[in-house]
Amino acid sequence: AVVSTQSTGHTNKLMMKYHCILTLLILYTLLHSCIALYEDEIGQADWYKQNIGKILAVHTDSKSGYIYASTNENVVSILDSSNGELIWRQVLPKEEGNPLIHYHKGFLVSASSSSQSSVIRLWRENLLVWQETIENVVIDIKFLGNNEIALLTSLSIEIFSMKDGVHVSTIKIPETHKVTALFNSIGSKLIYAIGNENVLIFERGSVEKPKEVKNPLSSQNWVVSSEGFLVAIKDKQIHAYNLLSENFETASLPLKSQIDFSHSNPSLFVSGTRVIVTDNKNEMKIFTITSSPKIEIDRSPREIKVQIPTGTEIENIFLDSSLNAVVVFKDWSVVSLDSKSQVLWSKEEALASIIQTEILDLPSEDFTQLGLLQDEFETPGLLTRFLHRIKSQVEQLVEFLNIKEQVQLATGLDLIKDKFGFRKLIIALTKAQKIVAIHSEKGKVVWAVNLPGSQLFVTRTSAHYPPEIVVIDTQTNNIIITSLNPLNGEITNTHKINNTFKSTPQILAIPLVDSTHRKVIAFLLGGEAHKNIEVYPNSNEALEAFNSYKNPIYYFTVDHKSGEILGHSLTQSNLWRIKLEEPIVEISLPHPNEKVYSPGVILGDRALLIKYLNKNVLGVATLASKSKSKTLHIYLIDTITGNIIFHTYHTHASTPIDIIQSENSVFYTYLDTKFHRYQIGVVDFFEKEVEWDGEATYSSHSLEIPAFSYHQTYVLPVAVKEMTQSVTLRGITSRQIIFGTETDQLVAVDLKWLNPRRPQTASPTQAEKDEGLIPYKARLGFHPQWYLSYNRTISRLNTIQTSSTYLESTSLVLSFGLDIFCTRTAPSDSYDL
Repeated sequence: AVVSTQSTGHTNKLMMKYHCILTLLILYTLLHSCIALYEDEIGQADWYKQNIGKILAVHTDSKSGYIYASTNENVVSILDSSNGELIWRQVLPKEEGNPLIHYHKGFLVSASSSSQSSVIRLWRENLLVWQETIENVVIDIKFLGNNEIALLTSLSIEIFSMKDGVHVSTIKIPETHKVTALFNSIGSKLIYAIGNENVLIFERGSVEKPKEVKNPLSSQNWVVSSEGFLVAIKDKQIHAYNLLSENFETASLPLKSQIDFSHSNPSLFVSGTRVIVTDNKNEMKIFTITSSPKIEIDRSPREIKVQIPTGTEIENIFLDSSLNAVVVFKDWSVVSLDSKSQVLWSKEEALASIIQTEILDLPSEDFTQLGLLQDEFETPGLLTRFLHRIKSQVEQLVEFLNIKEQVQLATGLDLIKDKFGFRKLIIALTKAQKIVAIHSEKGKVVWAVNLPGSQLFVTRTSAHYPPEIVVIDTQTNNIIITSLNPLNGEITNTHKINNTFKSTPQILAIPLVDSTHRKVIAFLLGGEAHKNIEVYPNSNEALEAFNSYKNPIYYFTVDHKSGEILGHSLTQSNLWRIKLEEPIVEISLPHPNEKVYSPGVILGDRALLIKYLNKNVLGVATLASKSKSKTLHIYLIDTITGNIIFHTYHTHASTPIDIIQSENSVFYTYLDTKFHRYQIGVVDFFEKEVEWDGEATYSSHSLEIPAFSYHQTYVLPVAVKEMTQSVTLRGITSRQIIFGTETDQLVAVDLKWLNPRRPQTASPTQAEKDEGLIPYKARLGFHPQWYLSYNRTISRLNTIQTSSTYLESTSLVLSFGLDIFCTRTAPSDSYDL
């Protein structure tokens, strides 16, 4: 036989080729699967804080050491009783309402009620066993014997099987009775439905009418314990009734010698056989009720001291079998105390309800130097300057010691800026009527102050000591303006403006500062707003500076429902009016801290596109609600002249919708209902020509409508409900658009992927290649490395805020909703680190 050496060599070459290709594919697969974050890198450049909201109900399992809690944010959770750490939580749909919970021997039942129905869930070992819906609002829950649970509604008692959620029976409540609480002794056939007037006693399996007994504590704020005691404070005495005894056996205990009634009525809470009474000072007394052989109240109560934060009160107290107390305050904070009044742990749950945040730079150690030097050298006379030099050195030493005291708080956090500007102070205004300061490095709370407010302003930055923030409360007839030192939360001043018009004022930050370096805020009170103006600071100097300010100040008002937009100035109302045909769903303004480094775009062929840069543009998104096929309209309006400088629309659109602006670009997202996909539209605006004059001033009155624009639309892989852009110190670094997805994660996308000038041909020109434009593809995929939040879920994400650092390459990103997540992003990598 003759073997061809040529064919054998050809086969070997093919085998080697296939082997190389296979090796490369395996290496690519391995490299692609290695796109991840090492576990020890978590928390190095970011922090994540999970919140649950204000605690409404607590059940403690002494065997496992777990605290089962439900909150006003519709969260069911488990906390570690020793340190308060969150072990598990389930964030239920917001529209279901606040859940009721009940725990018994490893089983947890929750009932979340809306206006007409309730969703019942049974959990075991953090797993959902079953879920059912009933067409009534659940008022109370109790476990019965035989693995059954009873749900109290206004019309009936519904009984379900714990095993599989099957509805067992219904016990009707007479229409003439209104009940609000349920009690059952496990193993007994009797079920007690308690109302303010009567107590109805039902017997399981009986067809007879329930037994009616008059509530002995009617018209009182009574509570029912899990042991069957009906308790209230009446005539300065504790009154307790045993529901399980004949004729509701009673006992009472005078409180005159125990509680101070001179300032306010005490609060009463019940936990099992223990009654907790507090006068909202700093002490709570725990009385024990016994029922054998007859009901009695212990006359020697246990005392636990609790430090109540200034400006709030105790809302609820829960005790476990070891007399460890979980105390919930009206400002959403919670503290756990042992029986010796020692604090075991505390949580600041007001951060679950942030309305507004301001990110503040921290001061440097030498922030007093400038003021001292000015005092020293601006004074005439050699001898006077010498005395000022001695005085300034003494003051400098004193200030240095004071600084060290103020910036090193009890939290052990350093409140002096770092070299790279990563260390900042986040001031949060919350729905809990509380102001909270958070350290940006690790997310620890620096201070918290109970203070009502609806808006927050930084009036003096840390460039001048001391910095100042202002909290404005417009919820009453008077406008309350409270000034605070953001470094320690100390209230420095309170000012009141009488709002005789009883309407919500327009509040404007004016581009003026007084001699103390505080920004001026104007309050337009109503009527002919330009004639009824108050200013802050409330000094003659600030008022004179405001009255003598020559440049016109413009503002606008938006009515989202009617689609009407009005333009005003401080000297004239209703300068212009735009009435859109559809209701407004979203508006946007340019980022307040955006820096524009380059006014043009250099193309691949060295031609120049001049950006249309207008800081007075308002982006408006409207959605027609009449027709089945809704239409999304996007408008760009100049808020000085009222000119509509751009308009486009998309049919078959729906929510979620968001719109933002970045330099000369507009980005908007929406749901395409025709193709059932989420899309983003991008528009870039450019001018035809520009006069390069360094002394030229730009005004909306002389600025022409953009000569031309580029517009493209991309398909997103997930829904987007929030957007913002990264900002840097000088605006040199490439920007990113940061998306908050419906899955509550952060995704940062470079602008090169959202460039509306991406060529739509398969073969770009040489100029397009030189510029680095990527060929257009309709579908925009999110690379795993683009996820700033990696595997974190920022529950109910609703706001993303960015701030520059001292590194031009890096931007700080803060996002919050129910949770808070803070990280850093470097769109062009850390080239200056």
